[in-house]
Amino acid sequence: MSGRKSERDKKGRNVVASCVAICIVAAIIGSSIIAGSAAEQTSDTVTATVNAPEIVKAGETFNASIDVDTITDFSAGLLELSFDASVVNVTNVANGSLGGETIVVDVWEFLDDDTILISVISGASGTTGVSGIGNLTTISFEVVGKSGDRSVLNMSDDGILVNPEGERMPTVWVDDEVVVEE
Repeated sequence: MSGRKSERDKKGRNVVASCVAICIVAAIIGSSIIAGSAAEQTSDTVTATVNAPEIVKAGETFNASIDVDTITDFSAGLLELSFDASVVNVTNVANGSLGGETIVVDVWEFLDDDTILISVISGASGTTGVSGIGNLTTISFEVVGKSGDRSVLNMSDDGILVNPEGERMPTVWVDDEVVVEE
């Protein structure tokens, strides 16, 4: 009887070992497929970066642009930027430029004291989008804070960039920070 139990235990261990091996192989294959698809997604991902001076002077104005790395077939966008209104305040939002084409600020408005919403569209005619490197818009700020104050210029992850077909472009939004000096 103990010989049968021993054989059954061996078979059971072999089945468990086989299952573990299959799971390990499946995990390796699955992770390589996921890594491959992630690499595909990131190659098409646009990086939109707030580009502002690190140091700003109390009582003065400065500009911050929303820069994009290589972008293909851009048609329109909706951007949301927040900031510390006790440190800086938006005074103007100007057109941008991508690949030599104007990116028009369609409309911009304050959502509240420390957040603006900006709608931008490609100025290119026809049904093709704009491709290239450049900026979506330039935002002018007045420095209202005092020396030592800081403000993050925060791009909301809710921002949207679309191509001419209205398809959302995967985008990574990168913030910046300004520090007030006298």
